[in-house]
Amino acid sequence: AMVFGGLASAQTTSTVDQSPTGPFGFRCGASKQAITGLVGSLKDEGVNEYSTATAPTPFPNVGYYRLTISPTQGLLKVSAETNDIDTDTNGAELISQFHTVEADLTKQYGKPARQEDSLTPGSIWAGEDEWTLSYMKKERTLSSHWVFSTPNQCVTSIDLTAEVSSQTTGAILIGFEF
Repeated sequence: AMVFGGLASAQTTSTVDQSPTGPFGFRCGASKQAITGLVGSLKDEGVNEYSTATAPTPFPNVGYYRLTISPTQGLLKVSAETNDIDTDTNGAELISQFHTVEADLTKQYGKPARQEDSLTPGSIWAGEDEWTLSYMKKERTLSSHWVFSTPNQCVTSIDLTAEVSSQTTGAILIGFEF
């Protein structure tokens, strides 16, 4: 089972740096230089976008972290993608792991503002054993979203989404915006 407990720690830092420790141990507003000091070099993925295979507080089964770092505001967003999750054509293992992560986030941040577990009306991929196929055809969605009017431990929103890459493989994506 995937373990995502403690996605965002409530720990605070010394009086020198008042930014709380956020998801995966990253600090909201941290500079690129501060982040590379923690995790090593970052791969450039485009304008203000970087990736790394590790985090200050890495979690099992997460193989990829994507960071949005503004030159003036520092770290604005951190996203993570799990390694491949083996599942069957009805998506049972992927769905189970999605709901485990969703429950962990709900314990820490409260109930999501929006949850979606839907199949496009009229889809021909409606069979129980066609769950992953309907996802691959972009006719199914499994996601949860949190939005905070006042930042929750520096987090302003969270997006949790299941993705399918084949009929027997998927992943979970989670994004935190500061």
